[in-house]
Amino acid sequence: MDILETAILEMCRKQKGKSFCPSEVVQQMFPEDWSLFMEDVLEAMMGLYRRDRILVTQNGEPVSRDRTPEGPVRISNP
Repeated sequence: MDILETAILEMCRKQKGKSFCPSEVVQQMFPEDWSLFMEDVLEAMMGLYRRDRILVTQNGEPVSRDRTPEGPVRISNP
């Protein structure tokens, strides 16, 4: 498990059931350059989602596991 996956799971634990945006993870880790890590955090997010470790939704509906979604998504505990 890489550091971004660990950070996502830790944020899930801290949020206690509330959803959050993947950008919040990298903003906390890299406050000045967070946007440079968005592709990486989305890749880590989808890896966890495909392994049923987290839930990823868009407009309140689970996203397809086959591709990385475009636009805003939310992460929460499954």
